Amino acid sequence: FFLKQLTIFRRRRLTINYNKKETTMVSYVLTTLLLAIQTVRISTTTVTAIDTETPYIPQHGSTYYFEAQHSNAVWPECKYRFVSYPSTCDAVDLWQGVGVNQEITLLAIDTNEDEDGVNTTWRLETNCGVSIGYSKSCGNTDIGTVGITATAVGSDVWRLASTGNFAEWNFEAVNRSDCQDKFITFNSDCNMHALALGDNNRDFLMHPVSASVDNPTVHHIATSNSQGCADPFVWKDPDDTAGTPYKMICTGGNISLYSSPKIGRDREDSFTYEGPMLGNPKPNWASDSNRWAPENIPLGDGKNLAIFSSPQSNGVHRMGVVLSVDGAKSRKWNTYSSNILALDLPNTEGGGEI
Repeated sequence: FFLKQLTIFRRRRLTINYNKKETTMVSYVLTTLLLAIQTVRISTTTVTAIDTETPYIPQHGSTYYFEAQHSNAVWPECKYRFVSYPSTCDAVDLWQGVGVNQEITLLAIDTNEDEDGVNTTWRLETNCGVSIGYSKSCGNTDIGTVGITATAVGSDVWRLASTGNFAEWNFEAVNRSDCQDKFITFNSDCNMHALALGDNNRDFLMHPVSASVDNPTVHHIATSNSQGCADPFVWKDPDDTAGTPYKMICTGGNISLYSSPKIGRDREDSFTYEGPMLGNPKPNWASDSNRWAPENIPLGDGKNLAIFSSPQSNGVHRMGVVLSVDGAKSRKWNTYSSNILALDLPNTEGGGEI
């Protein structure tokens, strides 16, 4: 779909006055651009297979936060989201933020592996050293720690199953196979923070906190300088076939441009600073230096079309576009749309608000 949209974009007429630095774009071109960007976003958030070495696959000895996924509401509308326990570790529920009382360490049970050799059953250990458990009795749907797991009918063995979405998992009580209520579930009411066992396998988003000794995760800054990159957007430049084809742009100022010969985890794979992306002069809509969330569409033959937001005189961020016809190089994005995008969004004045 993405390539098809870019082909349509190339074939449509796009009238640009390079001398006056003004861009005239018809509505279907803008629609094509936005659909293409949306497709890129969607394609990066849904996966069918994940490397088992990533921390987003459960790892023995690693610590995580688990965030309850409400299908129709997000923070701040849903405040109670993270699996939590008090400092005494004698209860389990949902809480508004994350910290030491939301840290859960996964301990694998080696006797339960799937066909790929990946552990499927786990203990969920709190910072107090006690595990989150349940009763084997089908009439008891409570979730807790010592008060439940220390009993004769208590158990603390859970099966983690992927939902198919990136980093989303649900929890099944292994020793309640004969019970209808065997999944960790939560109320759809965002004001409720209780957890219990139910027949609805609710989803939780996994946030890695720290790695295990056996499977350490090494973090290093993605850029060769010390600046880092906020809101990074990375693409492979089709016009750079021999040098540093991977480009990265970042939020802020004139939008920093970086490049790299490859993408990897090693320090030598860091992105090298090339300079500012944006050239001069800038139109009024892009005159504020707080330029956010840039994204770029490479069109081939040296042409690149980028979109970013910039605050207007009323403080509201609006989106506009800028074109480079001289490749993905510093200051070559210098042909700006004459105004912000009119997206015809409801309850906005002119559209393009974020």
